[in-house]
Amino acid sequence: LFFLFCALNYQLGVYDEAEKNFNKALNIYKTRFDLIEEASLLNNIGFMYHNRGMYEKASFTFERGLLCAQRSQHARLEALLSVSIGDLYAELQDVEIAEQNYSHAEQLMQELDYNFLFFSLRVGRANLALSQGDFLVTENLINEIAEIKVVKQAHYNDRILNLLRGKFYLLTGKVSESIEQLE
Repeated sequence: LFFLFCALNYQLGVYDEAEKNFNKALNIYKTRFDLIEEASLLNNIGFMYHNRGMYEKASFTFERGLLCAQRSQHARLEALLSVSIGDLYAELQDVEIAEQNYSHAEQLMQELDYNFLFFSLRVGRANLALSQGDFLVTENLINEIAEIKVVKQAHYNDRILNLLRGKFYLLTGKVSESIEQLE
């Protein structure tokens, strides 16, 4: 319940309050020695920092979360945090670190056969390739993404895929196809 209150503050744009409450929740998990919940919460806090452009704080927070996930031997959270770190460094145009984290996440996801994270990973890699102007790789990844079957959040995933296709078509000069995807 406390976590939902933190998330609500964030969604409402009350960022200082959200950060304060996220940190209170984090202290609760630390006193319980609950590494899994701590890792999950650190991913959410890192996501908040990343979205606010606080990249150093985001990186530090994601790395702490990754360490908690590894210590708890929770491979799904480790993969999720690796994707989050990859997304952060992709935005910062540090291709090497982004790819290292995406590769690590992909290895874990293949072991877990976890399609939602696989979807997120492919979207991250496609955005990275698109930002580098590698349209062939982007197109191949978009085709792979379209084949991934994710039952949960299917509508959300369709919207993410359409946005990615729209950006791809726009950058490759296919304006009408881009508009079609973004409508």
